[in-house]
Amino acid sequence: MEGFQIVENSMVVGNRQDSVLSDVMSDCKSCGKEIYIGEEYRDIDGDYIHDETDCIKQYVEAHSIKKVAGE
Repeated sequence: MEGFQIVENSMVVGNRQDSVLSDVMSDCKSCGKEIYIGEEYRDIDGDYIHDETDCIKQYVEAHSIKKVAGE
């Protein structure tokens, strides 16, 4: 097709949820979703987790023992 030009939708290209187009640094050890380059995360003894309350809470609950003081 002569004169045909592909126009990319800027709302879709570079979407951070599209791992094919984005640079993935690692997977979150809490939720299992991808952590993208440029996204804030926490490094807990080599485990990378999203810097989000839900991921932090889930990770702490899975990697610690809940106790009651005095028992």
